[in-house]
Amino acid sequence: MRHPNLQSGLNIESQTGLSSLLAWKAIEQTGQDFTAVALSVIVPVPGVSHLHLVPAGPIPEYPSELLASDLMGQALNVWRSRFDYIIIDGSPVLPVTDAVILSGMADFTLLTARYKVVEQRALLRAYGILLSQAGPNNIGIVLNAVQKMAGEYYPAYGYADSKFDTDMRGFTHETA
Repeated sequence: MRHPNLQSGLNIESQTGLSSLLAWKAIEQTGQDFTAVALSVIVPVPGVSHLHLVPAGPIPEYPSELLASDLMGQALNVWRSRFDYIIIDGSPVLPVTDAVILSGMADFTLLTARYKVVEQRALLRAYGILLSQAGPNNIGIVLNAVQKMAGEYYPAYGYADSKFDTDMRGFTHETA
């Protein structure tokens, strides 16, 4: 909800969305049912069957407070009753608290980082913060843009060295 670009990348135009839904007080005055409004903000993605999107909506003044609200939990419950999988695209972990808030509501949290762009220390810190909310069995990490390299020890994984692998062992649930 801070810099929404997913809906424009998917050619979806909408004047309402998640921020509108979470600003329930404005909707409540119209007498509408929350479940009906939560379902009404869902938009099908053109050209992709069975894929739907909840646009971000107008950029709110305090997005973290809206995401932490009881209404966000209620909205997720409504959507869980209708869909098999719900993927929430959140903001970066370290600059704002949005992803940390959402990880406490999600069934699983996937932290994504670009290899050799995101510093290991920042990735480990973000992982530790999310781990405190999501729990050790409910978090994973994806490194994207990893180049496949020939090597004796990691021929299939493409790691340049084993430092990252060693550092991450300190964050597994056996030792945390």
